[in-house]
Amino acid sequence: MIFGIAKGFGIESMLEEQFKASDRANQEVMDFILEFANSMLENTKGGLVAGIGIVVLFWSVMKVLGNIEQSFNDIWEIKRARALVRKFSDYLSIMLIAPVLVIMSGSATVYISTQIVTITESIAIFGFFMPVVGFFVKLIPYSLVWLLLTFIYIVMPNTKVNFGAALFAGVIAGTIFQLTEFLYVNFQIGVASYNAIYGSFAALPLFLAWLQISWLIILFGAELSFAKQNVDKYELEIDSSDVSYNHRRLLSVLITHHLVLEFDKGEESSTTQQISDDLNIPIRIVRQVLFDLQEAHIISEVHTEDPKVVSYQPAQSINKISICTVVNAIENLGGDELPVEASAELKTIKASMDAIQKSIEKSSANILLKDI
Repeated sequence: MIFGIAKGFGIESMLEEQFKASDRANQEVMDFILEFANSMLENTKGGLVAGIGIVVLFWSVMKVLGNIEQSFNDIWEIKRARALVRKFSDYLSIMLIAPVLVIMSGSATVYISTQIVTITESIAIFGFFMPVVGFFVKLIPYSLVWLLLTFIYIVMPNTKVNFGAALFAGVIAGTIFQLTEFLYVNFQIGVASYNAIYGSFAALPLFLAWLQISWLIILFGAELSFAKQNVDKYELEIDSSDVSYNHRRLLSVLITHHLVLEFDKGEESSTTQQISDDLNIPIRIVRQVLFDLQEAHIISEVHTEDPKVVSYQPAQSINKISICTVVNAIENLGGDELPVEASAELKTIKASMDAIQKSIEKSSANILLKDI
C-alpha cells in the first residue's frame, strides 16, 4: 500500500532505498517484499487495470485502518465507528504522516550522524560535545516512534483522547517497540550467521512473529492511554460482561434520571466523561449503558463542536419517563421473533409475566424520574 502511494508521487525508488537501508539485517525478507510489491504494481499498469488497482489499493487501506480503529474502539468501549467523511479525512492524514515518520526513524540517525562527523572534522571544538550529541542522536528513532504512536493513539479511537495520556502511552509502547526491534534484528543476524540455509528459511517466520508482537505492543499502548486518561476509576474497571443484568438495569435508570434532571433544570447536556465523573461509574460501563439507552430510544445524542465528543439528553418527554419506562425499554431491546412452539405452558408463562408487568406499572413505586 505504501509503495502504491509512493509510486503515484514518483518517489518509489527513494522509498525502496530507505527501506533497504533501515533493515539491513533482513535483506532476504526485504527483497522478497519489494519484489512482490513491484510485481503487483507493474501488473496494474494501463487504463482500466490501473484504475481498478487504485480503487482496490484505497479500499485495502481503508479496510486495514478500519480494523485498527475497531480494535482501539473496543479498548475504549466505543460502539460506533466514525462517519465515512471523517474516516476519509482521518485515515488520509494517517496514510500521509505514518510512512514519513517510519522512514525517518530508520534513516534520520544515519543522516544526522554523517552531518555531525562532517562538522566535527571541520570544527575541532565540537568534538568535546560528541558524547552528549551522540546520546541525543540515538534518541531520534525513539522520538519519532514516540511521536507516531502518540499521533495514532489520539486519532484512531472515535473518542477524545487527551494528549498527555496518548504521549504517556506512546513513550512506553514506543520504547518497548524499539527494544523489541533491536532484539529481533540481533536474533535474526545470529540465526543467519549460525546456519546460512536454515537461517534463510527462518527469516520470514521470524519477521511475521515480530509483526505480531509489534501489533500486541501497539494494543498494549492503547490500553495504557485508556488507563492513564481514566486513572481515577481504572481500579474500579471490571469486565462489562461481569455486570449482572439487574445491576445494568439499575445503572440504566440511574443514568437516565441524571439526564432527566439536567434537562428539567435547563442545564447543558452531559458527555460520557461528565456522567462517569458525576455518578462515579467506570466509563466503560457508562458507554455500554448509554449505547443501550440510545438503541431503546430513551436518550439521544447531542453533537458538539468536537466531532469526537457527544453529549446526551432525553429522547422522550420527561413527563412520561418513569422507572418502568426505562426498564421496559431495556428489557424489550432486541428481537423477539424466534420460532418457539406456542405450547400451553408458554402461553401460561407469558400471561403470568404480562400480569406481573402490569402490576409493576400500576404500582405507586413506579414514579416519574423527574420527581425523584
